[in-house]
Amino acid sequence: MSERIRVFSAAKPSAAIKVGAFVLVLTAVFTSSFWTGRTVGPIGRVAGTYDGDPAPAGSAPSIPSGLQISEDGYTLARTMSEITPGERTDFRFAMIGPDGRPVSRYSPVDGARLHLLVLRRDLTGFQHLYPAYAGGGQWSAKLTLAEAGTYRFLVHARPEAAARPLTLGTDVFAPGTARAHPLPRPEPVARVAGYEVRLTGSMAAGRARTLTFSISEHGRPVTGLQRHRGGLAVLRAGDLALLRTRRGQALGEDRGGTGPDLRFRIAPPSPGAYRVYLEFRHRDVNRTAEFTIPAEQAASSSPDGPLPGEDAPHDH
Repeated sequence: MSERIRVFSAAKPSAAIKVGAFVLVLTAVFTSSFWTGRTVGPIGRVAGTYDGDPAPAGSAPSIPSGLQISEDGYTLARTMSEITPGERTDFRFAMIGPDGRPVSRYSPVDGARLHLLVLRRDLTGFQHLYPAYAGGGQWSAKLTLAEAGTYRFLVHARPEAAARPLTLGTDVFAPGTARAHPLPRPEPVARVAGYEVRLTGSMAAGRARTLTFSISEHGRPVTGLQRHRGGLAVLRAGDLALLRTRRGQALGEDRGGTGPDLRFRIAPPSPGAYRVYLEFRHRDVNRTAEFTIPAEQAASSSPDGPLPGEDAPHDH
């Protein structure tokens, strides 16, 4: 049964007030994030999500990507906390560096300087956007939120001075009466705009396994997948933690890319349900196939060794 939730809206400030208050917003967010960092403790690697390898035995747990607004001294700041559903909006944000100033220089990550993932808290309405630089350390992404509800905004980028890519997250509200959609049940096939994507493989907590996605169009294997703007996003149901994945088979550099099979190594940090978004590009058009994949509780050891396509846990 669906659930209706009322998302309340505050009075909208004028455009002039929004622009004038941007520096104050950045300062306030940066100050509050300091206390957040002190509360949750230091940030480390997520078990298995960066390199596709299981975490060493006895290693300390760490916070998955995207759950925090501040990490490693960098803080995500936005100019608005709500967006009217169905209305085209210029969403602006900045990443504040350890020196308290907006970051303007980034190293490319997966073919772009910044990635913005947007989706509702019930894992619907997924969007992968590529913001444009608006000057003064601000970035701009034009977007539309289809329904009322609470949305998670995840910014994935690597400031030039940062030791590694970061994923920072914040909530944005779309006021109105929101209908909560149940998580779709697991299915091996997803269909989108005449394409069929078939999933092979499974996931287990703390174990790196390979998921294979086979893409066909009207029954024929697709072999011309393009490298530009494609990939896999894996989010944990409940808290929307983002898992980094390792592509097992790279796409081609031009229109004559690979296919029909795309492989990714995934090691979820915990059992439970995950929503998986496969983005692929064919004939200069981006498509997204969505899956629900459960991660089972893997046994600590097996007398027969790891399953095919699975990495064994480390003993050190």
